[in-house]
Amino acid sequence: IRDRIEDLVAKLANVTFHEKIGSLSEHMARAGVIAASLAEKAGLTAEEKAAVARAAEIYKFDLLTGMVGEFDELQGIMGEKYALLAGEDEAVATAIREHYLPDSADGALPETKVGAILALADKLDTLLSFFSVGLIPSGSNDPYALRRATQGIVRILDAFGWHIPMDELIDSLYGLSFDSLSYDNQAEVIRFIKARVDKMMGSTPKDIKEAVLSGSNFVVADMLEAAEALSEAAKTDGYKAAVESLSRAFNLAEKADTSVAVDASLFENDQEKALAQAAESLELTGSASDKLAQLFVLSPVIDAFFDNTMVMADDVINLDETATQEETTLSAEDMKTYADGKITMAQAKALVEQYANAISQYSNCSDDELEYLGGYFSYQTDAFETVSYTHLTLPTTPY
Repeated sequence: IRDRIEDLVAKLANVTFHEKIGSLSEHMARAGVIAASLAEKAGLTAEEKAAVARAAEIYKFDLLTGMVGEFDELQGIMGEKYALLAGEDEAVATAIREHYLPDSADGALPETKVGAILALADKLDTLLSFFSVGLIPSGSNDPYALRRATQGIVRILDAFGWHIPMDELIDSLYGLSFDSLSYDNQAEVIRFIKARVDKMMGSTPKDIKEAVLSGSNFVVADMLEAAEALSEAAKTDGYKAAVESLSRAFNLAEKADTSVAVDASLFENDQEKALAQAAESLELTGSASDKLAQLFVLSPVIDAFFDNTMVMADDVINLDETATQEETTLSAEDMKTYADGKITMAQAKALVEQYANAISQYSNCSDDELEYLGGYFSYQTDAFETVSYTHLTLPTTPY
């Protein structure tokens, strides 16, 4: 029987997987390479890796048997039985049956790691191959059941809790080289997978779905856990305030030069010190809900920091140090506008100085001309999405 399996595998080279993609034999070869990579990423043992490799070599052979030819619903099932009769390892035989799972949107999943890896590899090559030749589902049209296959990928990864970043995995697969086919349309594949993750989130609020899907973490299990944790947290009283505080801090942190060490001697108030200490002692541990709770504790500390600290800005903008009037400064509200990133300090300072110089140069202008000047600088300031120049303390007489 074992020789019979090898004969059937050889004949798969003459069976078309799809006319634009190639033979079943070529499909199996690509899936075998993907399976080996997945087995490594999932941390399978040497014995499990060997079972994956053997299963990938033969897993479609039963398609050419008389039984499956007569009753195609037995594909995989008969493959398992024939493999056991041929003396194949039980893990290999089970994987042959399980690689078809899930066979429906909510169908049963593989129970063994070897079967799950083979199922993922088979479905991933199917997805990438069809997308590469332009056979991409549109609307309700999905003749090759690619949505179901991708849903299976997402469900398996979630069920086994494998922390395999999908974006990195897809990148690595597109780096592979096959004589039979070159993968293409990577961006469309990523979007398609994310759409299946979105579906897995079910009734999760839209804003939370968008936040999770646009995040930097593309580990399916982590994404689904994060969505659930955020949904539960959103029901609490302090959720909105905590998210606003953290978002403000994160937005500024994205612009920071992480190569520069924090110099505590430059802190100007207790709130800066408190935030630095809180950030330094922060250790995100436990479940997604635990990590979220640990972050939310920072909310009042962050608020206190912003209420008492001018971020990334000089305390005072001097219009003209020789001026006899009170020093020109941006108001606290304007500084907050700057801190939110709507205008750079250099832009603010340049606008203030430009307007002041214009007034000094045109001290003999008529009222109409001065009004024109004021309108011009008001327009320039609004272009930077900040307050009008009239909200700045400016000298009203020439120097």
